[in-house]
Amino acid sequence: MMHSESDLESVVAGENPMRVAFVTKQTKQKKDVEFVEVKTNGLGVKICLCIFITSFLSPMIICDLYFALIDTSCVNQDFRNLQINMHDYLFITGIIGVTFVGIINLIVLFIDIGVDVDKNSDTFIIMNIIRWICKLFFISWLVLGCTIFWSLMDNSKCSKQVYSYLLARFIIYIVGSVLMVVRNDKN
Repeated sequence: MMHSESDLESVVAGENPMRVAFVTKQTKQKKDVEFVEVKTNGLGVKICLCIFITSFLSPMIICDLYFALIDTSCVNQDFRNLQINMHDYLFITGIIGVTFVGIINLIVLFIDIGVDVDKNSDTFIIMNIIRWICKLFFISWLVLGCTIFWSLMDNSKCSKQVYSYLLARFIIYIVGSVLMVVRNDKN
């Protein structure tokens, strides 16, 4: 496809950075320019977003796995009326967290940013159903963890580090859950 000199000037001036111009034929009156589209899909932005998401969510995931695997003070307490203890809860939460971060990063990398989605499409409806199932699971899993920590566990056996982490963890997650529900009410 041939374009005029004004097209070349707009590319050189930076008005359309996604196009690269090649001069194919030049005369004294006119330059013929051929454009080649360069698709970047914002890969740099996507990678930076993945790094941000991973660095934001990783501390809690790492701490969950650390205290599940290393602590011997209180996370291994067994309860006669519940088949899961705090060790199991923290370990499963850590594995779910690693999986969640991986899936979110894959979605960010492989989905086009800025694509308009029809709100009546099957994909949009299925994604909303999956989102609500995940939210309900997150809240019920949080209730289970809070029940283990505040009701079933003997917290006096916990080391100061474990107790402080679990207390802060559950308070942060409760506040996050409330904000998630409030934000959905506004939408």
